[in-house]
Parts: sequence; structure tokens; C-alpha cells
Amino acid sequence: MADIFISYEKSMGKEYADHIRTVLEETGFKTFLDNRDIEIGAEWLKKIEKAIDECSIFILILTEGVKHSDYIKFEFQRGIVLKKRILPFKFATLSNGGIPEDMRKLQYVEFNTKEELARKVIVFVSPEAPLAGKPIQIEIERVHLERIFLNRRPYPNSQLFQDISSQLEGKITSSTNDVLLFGNSFRDFFGEDTANWKVRHKDIIIRALNKNVLFKVILLDPTSKAAKERAKVEEGPEVEDDRRYVNSVLFKDIERVTEWLARENSPMIEVRYSTLTPLAFMIRTDEYTFVEQYHLGNLKIIYTNIREEDRKSLCLGGYVPLFMFKNASDISKLMKSHFENMWELMRDNDLKKVFEKTQEFKRDPKSFRMKQFFEDTSKIIINWKN
Repeated sequence: MADIFISYEKSMGKEYADHIRTVLEETGFKTFLDNRDIEIGAEWLKKIEKAIDECSIFILILTEGVKHSDYIKFEFQRGIVLKKRILPFKFATLSNGGIPEDMRKLQYVEFNTKEELARKVIVFVSPEAPLAGKPIQIEIERVHLERIFLNRRPYPNSQLFQDISSQLEGKITSSTNDVLLFGNSFRDFFGEDTANWKVRHKDIIIRALNKNVLFKVILLDPTSKAAKERAKVEEGPEVEDDRRYVNSVLFKDIERVTEWLARENSPMIEVRYSTLTPLAFMIRTDEYTFVEQYHLGNLKIIYTNIREEDRKSLCLGGYVPLFMFKNASDISKLMKSHFENMWELMRDNDLKKVFEKTQEFKRDPKSFRMKQFFEDTSKIIINWKN
């Protein structure tokens, strides 16, 4: 007995049906697909009827030609009569006019590629997803949520980084729009490798730069109060002392990235620095926006689920879900606007200025803070007088 019956039209749907069958069976499901599961000489109609009768899930693949396929209409009608759980998936460019009238009433999920179809099918049929097929899945489609990554650690085997690399390689290198990056340090993208850290996406960035892709990057200003507060959350109150702060992981990461960007001096990378605490880690390509919420949570709460070398940190990003939205989504549009507003706010805090500030701060933190205090006080007085 097959768990899942796959119904499709043969002119275009066979490729998709074959692919999801392979993926489903690798996941542990038993499937029925007529071109593989009916022996030579068998009465195909009886075999199909029996398979539909016994299945628990009926997957309906709607592609070009479905309106003229008597086979898929017959299978669908039998599934309806038997009140099977029918999960319809529609090829994105297929119009409603190309779908049989009785199938148009279904709430279907769209797909563009066989890989995307397989991912979405797994979400709906997985026994580990108790809400699969329920309204929440439809809502996920409506907000254009393409994928949820549980986290982006542990390195270097994280599926997330393989997928982000794929996006960078396939999308950023052929991007026609600006690529937007917003976060604390982006140490995975820029800077030189060190004994303790490998910059995993630098090669892709360089290839994109060679194709004249423009990057706009917002990093945390390492001399700002926001950066120091973040370092205190990550490493403890001892970094309140600026002499310790300049040796903190966060300061060193931003410094290394800043020095690399200054040396490269690429006209295709525009950088500004935020004096405000970033609310989220964001990457925006032509097609997708990746968003991860920054947090102040204590890693000790999930101590057994973090990698050994991260256990010395009190707080660290990368251990919460990261969401991948299509750029048609409202949240992607809002995050783009968020970036643009921050970009405008920080227009005077560019790479050259922050590079110089960072070097000055390292040489004499006390004098730098005093100078900063007087500058801030002067601005307050001038604004008050005006």
C-alpha cells in the first residue's frame, strides 16, 4: 500500500512527478506513480483505482496540459468521491483558464521549479509537521515565505550557508539591482581569514564585484555605544573597560572587516556604519530577502545545543530561525524601506570616517571618549539654542 498517490499530466508534469517521488521515497514515504508502478500487461485502470483507494494523501500536480488530460480528471474525481486528502500544487505560470473548472475551487500552492515543488510537498506531508496542510500553510504561501532555516549554525556544515551561497552565486552575481547587507559585522562576507575564523563568502563577493554588482552594506559602528553594549551582552561586563573592549570579538570582527574594505577600496561597495543597535540581520538579493531577528538571549538556556567554541559567549546570533521571503512579500518591502531609512540616517558615517575613528579609538580610548563627549554636548547646546 502506498502512502501517497501522485497525479499528473504527462506532457509537462512527468518531470515534476518523478522528482517528488524520488524525494518522498528518500524521506521514507511509499508512493504510487503510474508510469513506474503498473506492470506490463496489468489492468492499469484497476491498479490506479486500487492505489487511490488505499492512499492517505493525493498529490495533484497542475501543469500545462492538465485541462486536456482525461487521466488526471478521472483520478481527481475518484479522489474527491473517496474524500481523500488532496494537496494541489500549481505551476506558477499556469493560468486559471488552463485548469479544469472543478479543480479551480481548490486552494493550491504555486511552484516554479521541481526543487521548489519538492520542498513544499515535504512541508505538507511530513509527519513531523502536525499542522501540515492546515490553514497555517496557506498563510505561509500568502506571505511569500519561501523557507525557514532553524539556525545558521553550527559551521561549517550548515545547510543555511550552502543555500545562501547558492543565492549569492546564482542571484547576486547576475544581480541587476543593489545587493543590501545589514548586520553587526558580516564577518562571513568580508575580511581576511584568521586562525580562528574563515570568511566563507568572500570568494563569491569578489566574483560578484568583478561583474560590477553593487553592494550597499550597513555595519555597526565599533566606536559607538551600541557596539559596546552589544559586546557586553556577548562577553560580559568586563568589556565596559575600553581597554578590554578593543580586544572583544565584536570589535575585532568589525575592525578586520573595515580594514579589508578600506584596502579593497572598491567603487562597487558602499559602506555606512550604524550608531544604533541593528534590529535584524538582513541580506537582500534580486529575488529574496533573508531576515534573522537579533536577540539578547542567554546561550546557557540552550547550552547543550550550541557548538563547543561558542559556549564561552553569553549571547550570540545565529541560533534562532532565519526566514527567507520572496521580495514580493510585505515584510521584504518593509525591510528594504528599513534599510533605506537607516542608510539615509547614517549618510555622514561612511567607511573612511569610521576607519579613521577606529584607529584613533584604539590608540587612546579615553581621549577618544572625552572628545566624543564634548562633540555630543556641543551638538545638544547648538540644537537647544536653535
